[in-house]
Amino acid sequence: MGYDTYGFAAMPWIKQQITLAVCRQADALTAPSNDLARLARQTGVTREIEIIPHGVMPTSADPSHVVALRRSLKIKAGQTTFVAVQRHYPVKEPLVFLEAWQRLAQPDCRLILLGGGEMESLLRQRVAELGLTNVTLTGEVPREEVPSYLALADVFVHHSRYESFGLGVLEAMQAGLPVIACNVGAVPEVVTDGVEGLLIPPSDPEAMAAAALRLADSPELRARLAAAARERAAQFAWDRLVDRYEKLYRRKA
Repeated sequence: MGYDTYGFAAMPWIKQQITLAVCRQADALTAPSNDLARLARQTGVTREIEIIPHGVMPTSADPSHVVALRRSLKIKAGQTTFVAVQRHYPVKEPLVFLEAWQRLAQPDCRLILLGGGEMESLLRQRVAELGLTNVTLTGEVPREEVPSYLALADVFVHHSRYESFGLGVLEAMQAGLPVIACNVGAVPEVVTDGVEGLLIPPSDPEAMAAAALRLADSPELRARLAAAARERAAQFAWDRLVDRYEKLYRRKA
């Protein structure tokens, strides 16, 4: 079961029936989260669904590239740097970032927004209109460069109205970053509020601003959450998850 489960109700009737028939005839069904499995059952799937989460691969960043990137982005010493990596689509509500930073009004809180998408031009327009000099939009970034952005960050921030898993959040945790993310979908299955990060309601720029200020004001809190985030992410190493898939295949063989 995957992300398209969220759009099941909007599928044509025939596609719904084909999807349910495939589920009935499959030897096994898996989902990356309990939340997605719950939604699948609501659509009419009655089979047992095994929960096997997504995994993360170890990544690293070239220190010299991180230094050059920090210089090109003009990140100043003493600034708390927040990085977001996501596509700029309506479901992600990227304007919430800008509304939050407008409320935050802290020049030492720098926001770097990675990603492209249909709302990118609107975001650039709003950044200019609001005079948000501490917000930078990078546009689409090659996948291999993302670890360097994570390496220069102090906090990872993510926003979406729903999430089937939250792989980007998990990748940031593996990089040793505390996270700010919405308490929706499967995100609470990855992040415990106050342990690896801070969970906020969706569509709430005031809550995002408050969480950002809390982390900006407390290096000690950031360090505690970051250590827990890295430890939690280790539980999603692909070698562990591949073993679970192999055991499932052997049971069904």
